[in-house]
Amino acid sequence: MTNPTPSVLLNGRSTACSGQCNVELNEGTTAYRQDQDIYPLLETAEVEIQRRLTDAKNDFEPVASRDEIVIWSKTDNIRVSEVRCIRIEIAGQPYLIEPSSDQQELVLQFAGKQLPTGIDAHFSGSLRLDTEATQNKTLIDTQIPNLSIYGTPQFQFRVLAQLALLAGQPALRELLQSARKGDPQGERLILMQLYAGNNAVHGQGWDPRTGVEGATAITTILYDPYTHGEDAVTALFTVLYSALVDLSAGDPTGEVAFPD
Repeated sequence: MTNPTPSVLLNGRSTACSGQCNVELNEGTTAYRQDQDIYPLLETAEVEIQRRLTDAKNDFEPVASRDEIVIWSKTDNIRVSEVRCIRIEIAGQPYLIEPSSDQQELVLQFAGKQLPTGIDAHFSGSLRLDTEATQNKTLIDTQIPNLSIYGTPQFQFRVLAQLALLAGQPALRELLQSARKGDPQGERLILMQLYAGNNAVHGQGWDPRTGVEGATAITTILYDPYTHGEDAVTALFTVLYSALVDLSAGDPTGEVAFPD
């Protein structure tokens, strides 16, 4: 009989710094900033696991925060489950992660192009999956089905924090459900960075109608997160709501641009 591989226990509450802490994701504005602390938990040839704490501040007042366990995996031989701890098995090696709280999110980044089948069948917590993970990846999925973000890493973190505050908006949630009825599998909306410059956003083969080469999106929302005169969360709600109204009204083609 083969003895089972012993589990590696990881502390999801860790604040042991490794020289990468206090990374300021500041895009040139003093009014809005995001600070990120990175706490390495494990690094092997196949996997890297970190705890990431991100705090968004507007005029130095906290407006949103994210507590994540981020896992980069070179193999798709991975399964996720939970009892009291998060149990992750990668290439036959089990890991147990003690979460910091019920609100801590799990993010799985895969180097391959396809997500493993049934990876989250036994996981009910907050989980975000992404494929083709690289440091300079410009298109990421959100936890809202059929909504993606296209832009620099700073823009992605900023918009994810804003989206987290919009999760409870009943009017927006109703419109998102309505927009998904026509094409539940298609990628209906892409939030794209508006003022980042061609070199930062537009890669080779960039399509101004869909936002990214080969994407199935039918509406691209050009969004400026530095809107003046109203708070950023209200601005994001406005552009999303307007685009979703157009989709629900049967006008799902073309580009929806919102000036500053």
